[in-house]
Amino acid sequence: MMKCGPVGVFDSGVGGFSVINAMRRVLPFAPILSIADQAHVPYGGRPLEEINTYALGMTRYLVEKGCSAVVMACNISSAVALDDAREAFPELPIIGVIEPGAALAVQTTKNGRIGVLATVGTVRSGAYTQALIRVQSQAETFEVACPNLVPLIERGDTAGSQAEREVRAVTEPLLKAEVDTIVLGCTHYPFLADVIQEIVGPSIRLVDPAEAVAQEVALRLQDCEEGWRSYLAESVYCTTGDLAHFKRQTRRLCMAEEGDFKVLTWDNGKLSDAPQFVKVPSNKG
Repeated sequence: MMKCGPVGVFDSGVGGFSVINAMRRVLPFAPILSIADQAHVPYGGRPLEEINTYALGMTRYLVEKGCSAVVMACNISSAVALDDAREAFPELPIIGVIEPGAALAVQTTKNGRIGVLATVGTVRSGAYTQALIRVQSQAETFEVACPNLVPLIERGDTAGSQAEREVRAVTEPLLKAEVDTIVLGCTHYPFLADVIQEIVGPSIRLVDPAEAVAQEVALRLQDCEEGWRSYLAESVYCTTGDLAHFKRQTRRLCMAEEGDFKVLTWDNGKLSDAPQFVKVPSNKG
């Protein structure tokens, strides 16, 4: 029986939970080791070289912790760092979110007009347009940058008037372009899916790449399922930000009810476990 390590997942923030939730539906026994780089969220407006450094740093940490696969649950990381990560760590599967999302969008569209909601950085990279054309050369792609959505979701504002205003603003160009399919091109955006669907209407299909990513992970690690069932390792959820805030977000957004929590710290592009400070009794008096 094959004994496998956890599945590593990382994102700039809580968007990774949309992928973890999808994985939970197809791999309920798989332990997860996840990282939310909330010290640097949002990634969307950062230089691509800087994002590459963060993505490779998180990948290295997950590999060194014995993960059986690493999921870049971050579209901009997948756009700028996936090839570099695969070259650096050829011994295990490293799975991005853009290629699975593009393939699913092409399968979904009827009129070949596909919209993409994504961060500024992902749109700037052109990664979705390139991926969609590789899958279907005749596809027409319309990408819209959404700089305000990730901060909204990180604050927990996934319903209400502000969320509705922001969603209306970014979907209006796609409605004018007469798309019939919209890719949620940031793993944060599924947490706004209900608002988006209500505004664009039932005739437009939303594509969440997380579902396709989860299926790919299940296929690549199918030999691990029996081992995971036998030893039931605990999942670990890490943040580079505030731990108390992160725990509240996890309870609100993540299907997993149990697991350990850790804080990680950055040092020159490398991640390490934060020191655990212990109060030492004073010898005075």
